[in-house]
Amino acid sequence: MAAVASYSSTLLGGPVPVRNYSSTIAVTPKGAGALVTWRATFEADAVSDAEAVAFIAGVYERGLAGIAKEAGR
Repeated sequence: MAAVASYSSTLLGGPVPVRNYSSTIAVTPKGAGALVTWRATFEADAVSDAEAVAFIAGVYERGLAGIAKEAGR
């Protein structure tokens, strides 16, 4: 099933350890709820690839937790 809603963004700069960051978050109905898919491409900047991935994963975890909290209201 195609996503009902999606949002794409590009990060132009800031205090983050990545460059050329581009992402899309999409929401697809799934049963009584929804499936949220968040994907990105980026390059590590002044850190190892593993550190950049860990940083972005942390952002995603906090972001998805915030979405879940708001959806539960």
